Amino acid sequence: MQLGAAHEINEKYVVRGFVYYNQTDMVENFYNHRMNNLNSIVESTSKVSGTNLQFISEFDYGAVLTTSVIVEKQDWFSHTDKIRSEKGTGSGGGTGGGQGSSGDIDESLMVYTGAAEYQYQDDGTYGYSLGVAVHNYDLDVNSETDFSAQASAFYQVTDSSRIHTGLARKVRYPSISDLYAPNSGNVNLKAEVANQFELGLQQSLPFDTQLDISSYITDANDYIAKDDNNQEQNIGDYRFMGVDLQMTNQYFDSLGLTFAYSYIDTEDRATNERLQYRPTHNLRLQASYDFSFGLTTRLNAERVIDQVNGKGVQLDNYTLVDLSLSQNIWHDNLELYVRATNLFDELYYQSDFMPQAGRQVFVGINWQL
Repeated sequence: MQLGAAHEINEKYVVRGFVYYNQTDMVENFYNHRMNNLNSIVESTSKVSGTNLQFISEFDYGAVLTTSVIVEKQDWFSHTDKIRSEKGTGSGGGTGGGQGSSGDIDESLMVYTGAAEYQYQDDGTYGYSLGVAVHNYDLDVNSETDFSAQASAFYQVTDSSRIHTGLARKVRYPSISDLYAPNSGNVNLKAEVANQFELGLQQSLPFDTQLDISSYITDANDYIAKDDNNQEQNIGDYRFMGVDLQMTNQYFDSLGLTFAYSYIDTEDRATNERLQYRPTHNLRLQASYDFSFGLTTRLNAERVIDQVNGKGVQLDNYTLVDLSLSQNIWHDNLELYVRATNLFDELYYQSDFMPQAGRQVFVGINWQL
């Protein structure tokens, strides 16, 4: 749930704020490596609540200064029932089970952030932004303070060409579930720090076509991810280098077309090995068409090429296709939709031993009062 409000004090000053609340309840069954014996059942609840208050100053010469204070609380509660296994008799060695030991985890943390961003844009020839944020990550056992910063700029070379660049230092703290999830949490996690550089071009082409190209390099230190034992760890210092290309066309009012291509080269700087489940090539085609009688169709097709698993074994390429239909019924206030994901029921993995969902079909209603 989220509630937002804004108030214009005068032509120069605006204050706005948000309060939000998110709760995730989950029941997980954990089995042995052969998936034939239940080891434990974990019931968990994760809650994230916070407020974000912003004060915005708009100056006459094209500049905007935004300051913000964010306070967020994260809560975690989990109850674990250990299942006592009982071996059966006979050549099959069947299994039985009974209630074993149990345990509860009840923890919380606070994250405080103070941030400021200054943006300037002239008549459209150039612009820039500068931002900084200070974070305080407060646990019961310790408190940690760090900062984020960013600088970006663009320059309109011609009426149809714009170049842009950016530098950033970003901090990602472990979430409450990263720390305390019973079967994967790690209370010794440190903050992940990423340093990024980006350079790109936006180019207008004939027939209402827009081309966006961006190149980037990111060095992530103390990267937070699960290791081979499914434990959250600061598992390494990673480097990501790549190019993203996107071409959109809106020549016909009712037809939208987007083609995107991504190339990424990944490296664990400690071992010089490439990272698992990061495909080198990703191609995507998106198309949408709006019929005059209120029907909208959307197609998304994605081709994933060249990736390895956790053992460095080359995986098969795969294609994912999503299709959706939506029909306006009552003055754009009521919409019926049908959406199918992974339409052709492709089998694929994005992490070891965790096959992704096959074909799924959703039917629903959107109603706006």
